[in-house]
Amino acid sequence: MMAGRGDVRRRHVERVAPYLVSLLVHAILLALIALTAKLSPDAPSPGETLSVEIVSAQQFQEVAPIAPKDWSPTRPMETVPTPPPAPPGPSEARLTPAPPQATELEPAPLETPPKWRSAPKILSAAALSDPRNRQAKDSLPALQSDARFEQLCNFEASLQIR
Repeated sequence: MMAGRGDVRRRHVERVAPYLVSLLVHAILLALIALTAKLSPDAPSPGETLSVEIVSAQQFQEVAPIAPKDWSPTRPMETVPTPPPAPPGPSEARLTPAPPQATELEPAPLETPPKWRSAPKILSAAALSDPRNRQAKDSLPALQSDARFEQLCNFEASLQIR
């Protein structure tokens, strides 16, 4: 008995149909994943990038020298007294109005120290996983553990204050 053309087509469709259904399901899943990735609120927008340059302690000291030891951010600023203005001569008194009396401004002393705030969310992991920060992420393992910890803390702090 010879199989007809209809039988050959039916067997061919029966063999190919599962593969076509699988391909269609996978295409739909990939489209959903791509759509979800675009709508994800955790992904930083292109405008929120932060470039990081890792420097050695010596390079840092060259750029930002250490403040004097007697400097304190909580100590009030000192003001230098200004001498009183000289009284104007008779011809100057008629031509120029009297200048307003300047009072020295002294900053108010800090009554209470500023309160520390806790970070509700760690942001550095997501920022380092961004391809734009690949250089920083790749160079971190080359640092000693203390330097690596310091760089990560500084990076996290800069992300938190944004």
